[in-house]
Amino acid sequence: MKEASLRIKKRILFVMAVFFLSFVLLVGRLFYLQLIKCEELKKRAFSQWTRERLVAPKRGSIVDRNGKILAMSITAETVVASLNQIKDKEWTAKVLSGILQMDYQKILNKLNTKGVSDIYIARNIDKEKADKIKKYALPGIYLTGGTKRVYPNGNFLAQVLGFTGIDDQGLSGLELYYDKYLRGKPGAISAQTDASGRAAPFSEEFFKKPVDGYDLMLTIDETIQHFAEKYAQKALYDNKAKSVTIIVEKVKTGEILAMTSKPDFDPNKPFELIYKDRFPDFDKLSQAEKNKIVQSMWRNRALTDTYEPGSTFKIVTAAAGLEEGVVNENSQFYCRGYVKVANAIIKCWRYYNPHGSENFVEGVQNSCNPVFIEIGQRLGKEKLYKYINLFGFGQKTGIDLPGEAKGIVQPIGKVGPVELATISFGQGISATPIQVISMINAVANDGVWVQPHVVKTIYDKDKKLIKSFDSPQKRRVLDQDVARRLRNILQSVVMNGTGHNAYLLGYRVAGKTGTSQKYDKTSKKYIASFGGFAPADNPEVSVLVIIDEPDPSLYYGGLIAAPVARDLLNDILRYLDIQPQYTAEELKQIEFYKEYIVPSTIGMNIEDAKKEIYNNKFNAKVIGSGDKVIDQVPKAGFMLKEGSTIILFTQEMSQTTVAVPNVVGLSSQDAQKVLSNSLLNIKVKGIKGKIIRQNPQPGTKVPIGSIVEVEIADKENAE
Repeated sequence: MKEASLRIKKRILFVMAVFFLSFVLLVGRLFYLQLIKCEELKKRAFSQWTRERLVAPKRGSIVDRNGKILAMSITAETVVASLNQIKDKEWTAKVLSGILQMDYQKILNKLNTKGVSDIYIARNIDKEKADKIKKYALPGIYLTGGTKRVYPNGNFLAQVLGFTGIDDQGLSGLELYYDKYLRGKPGAISAQTDASGRAAPFSEEFFKKPVDGYDLMLTIDETIQHFAEKYAQKALYDNKAKSVTIIVEKVKTGEILAMTSKPDFDPNKPFELIYKDRFPDFDKLSQAEKNKIVQSMWRNRALTDTYEPGSTFKIVTAAAGLEEGVVNENSQFYCRGYVKVANAIIKCWRYYNPHGSENFVEGVQNSCNPVFIEIGQRLGKEKLYKYINLFGFGQKTGIDLPGEAKGIVQPIGKVGPVELATISFGQGISATPIQVISMINAVANDGVWVQPHVVKTIYDKDKKLIKSFDSPQKRRVLDQDVARRLRNILQSVVMNGTGHNAYLLGYRVAGKTGTSQKYDKTSKKYIASFGGFAPADNPEVSVLVIIDEPDPSLYYGGLIAAPVARDLLNDILRYLDIQPQYTAEELKQIEFYKEYIVPSTIGMNIEDAKKEIYNNKFNAKVIGSGDKVIDQVPKAGFMLKEGSTIILFTQEMSQTTVAVPNVVGLSSQDAQKVLSNSLLNIKVKGIKGKIIRQNPQPGTKVPIGSIVEVEIADKENAE
């Protein structure tokens, strides 16, 4: 009996222990769920009986340094379908396809999507379509507020700004690089639902306000950017070039004032080609080929493309030579048209007409390859590479834009005598345009390299400063005195050397031309460039002009890139209110090229009209036998040189046109005589030399009295 009683007691204790342990585990589990997992479970439960719709934040704006809008977001509606609430999907798809002008079957397929509760039907629709959808009050179809990215100036600054995708995320340019600042944080609208996902009766909605993105203020000056785009576009077509890239940088701060590369694209329509005239067979290409062409327009060539800088790189060799003391302004050299290095013959660009005896300054003015080869030899590869590295070649500048390339600098261990010689004058080394202008800018900035950047500040909607970029990285690469000596030499290049076609009346411009042949030497494809700064004695801006694959009949940087830089600097310096300082010789040139405004004489009698023309320093020629002027060529408002002829018509004439003669290759004086004999007027661009191009082209029929624009350049010394 005792043993049986003991077994019973043990069983009771065991059962009690099991119950006790179960109770402890249950209490522990309840404690874990009620206290530790409480918030997580509440969220999961909330998600099961609520439906949440995201509310897109407003993407931050992008403005220029003066606050002018470059990119902005506007309110737009997005059509969303709550699939569980739609009663008649065929009818809904039919109504929506009519309003949205979308394919019926495409919409129906979306409405029949499995495994999701909500689906987007259309984004960024206009107000008219949104109002029609609201009027129909389709069950399960609702509109949610959103934004649409807009670029008010079309393709202006396109590659720098970039563009956004359908979900308002940045895909290229600043939109991509600063996406985390621009995009903001989405809000949400939550509503209670039943088990089928339908809105529960008498339920309330919960609204979480979105946080708008920050705004970017750029270093870009909209006006200077307009100048750069205008001249890049003109150079693209004047030279029948593959592309033209222009960068303008503020010397002391490294701020990019303008950056453009043509051809480009419209970020409002990034998948459409806007340069169809350059691709006449575009519509016949496959979709893959079309995409490749369109996407090539997105590329910011100022950062992504590398090229042999050619003679603009001679600035590095000259700077290194002066800094290391292996050369000075009076050092003597001799050019026989070539140099023999090891077993290679390396030619000067003036191979058939050697420069002969010259000092260092003249060697830079002449862009003489043998001079720079000898300086490179005096330096040796270690010292030359020291300055290649200091000036930032072979490494990213760190500019705040995506896609920057490093360029290519040969490992120093692979540099032999021939490689040292070619690198010394800018061949055998690859650089990006942003590296080259940063190098030029360092010379202008008293020998201090400044990191280039395009964003000035980031701030919120209340104009509260979030981040500033006023302190870019800097490093000294040259002694201040050496930099100033080099500036004087580069000024002489424009005054008396290969850069003469960048000469600008009243302003001291310093710079260097460059012409390099592409790697495939049989193709005769070139890159023409000019890099410089102004005013040379107190530099404000640096500029770089690169013309890729110009017409091979006229490809020297001094002939086609330097004039672009001249015209660009003329506009920039006057816009910045930097007053010209004319020398006595320049004042004489101004008087010679002085232009006056053509007056209006239409409606005047002949004698009064002729008197008005003569008083404005023009000549008059009357055509017709009438008493009054019924038309004139050129029209009023044009600027013409003193002595030009204004044609006054007194009656309708059956034959009033003339074929434009060919004046290319003539001096401006000779061209004026030829055109005057054809009753045409001349407008000259340039200071000295022969005419290299004219507009309209020879043979074009134009009204008598029309203006023929000609560009003159010094072809004898324009490498």
